Parts: sequence; C-alpha cells; structure tokens
Amino acid sequence: MAWRPTLTKLEQTPASPPAAVPGPPPSPSTITALNCAKAAARTDWSAAAGLCQKEAEGGDVAAQRTLAMMYDEGRGVGQDKALAVTWYSRAALGGDHRANERLGYMYRDGAGIKRDEKQSAQFFKRAADAGLNLSALEYGVALDEGRGVSRNDAEGETEYRSPPGSSAGLARGLDRMLTP
Repeated sequence: MAWRPTLTKLEQTPASPPAAVPGPPPSPSTITALNCAKAAARTDWSAAAGLCQKEAEGGDVAAQRTLAMMYDEGRGVGQDKALAVTWYSRAALGGDHRANERLGYMYRDGAGIKRDEKQSAQFFKRAADAGLNLSALEYGVALDEGRGVSRNDAEGETEYRSPPGSSAGLARGLDRMLTP
C-alpha cells in the first residue's frame, strides 16, 4: 500500500489585530520644552526658579536678568536684594540694557547694595545710551541735580530735550506735558 497523507481539521485561532500604525511625528512647533523664559512668561515662578537658576549659571544673559528680577521681587524665590544685584550685574556685564537700568535704581536707592549715586548715574547712562527712555530721564535728573555726576544743566537739558526717537524721547515728552 502506498502512503497517503491524512488531512486533519486544524482549529482556527483568531488573528491578532494588526499593529497600530504610528501617526506622523509632531511638528517642531508642538514640541515645547519648558525653559526659563517660557516659565516666566506663564508666571509659573516655582518652575522658573530652577530653570532660570540653571540657565543663568550657564551664562544665559536673559535668564540672569529674569533670575535677578525674581530675587528682586521675591517671585518663586525668597526676596533677596543682594542676590538680585549679583545677577543683574552678571546680566549687565553680558550686555543686558534692562539690567543696567535696574542696577541704576538699586544703587540709587541702596537696595541690596550700599547706596552709590555715582554708580547709579553710570548705570543709568549706559541704559540711556542703549535707548531706554526712563534711564535717560533718570540720568538727566542726575545731571540736573548733580547726583553722582558733576552738575551740568546743559547736558541735563540735552538728555531731557534730545531729538524725537532718541534715548530721551520720553523725557522730552514729559517735559512738554509739564511745561505750560
């Protein structure tokens, strides 16, 4: 006799569902890692504290100014004017004009550092030269009143009345509003 294969009925097992096909990767605009600037913009001060500290220590000038402001105003960290001065100083050395302006106020008021009108005037002048109008006004007042600089009515007047669009535009506008 010849061999013949025997057919047996196999049980069918249900097929497993096909693997899910992944969708397209998210676009770069939807991937947003939280950083100092974003946390501060959202006023998430507790998150900003650690992020800004790390970025500031890494040399990020904007993070240095933000961290200084946080210490200055006690947002997300304990208020510490001396640490604010330290971080504003680092940011100013990095070229941040707003940090120069804040240092002008802090030296003028003796906040976190010994009061020093000469330093205050120098910081206001740097910020004014960079186009910050309130600093131009403060520097003009310092010149006019001889606070930290030799009294110089002519130069003070120049700061107050500089041409439109210059660093003292605000001072010029305020002068016009206050002059009858």
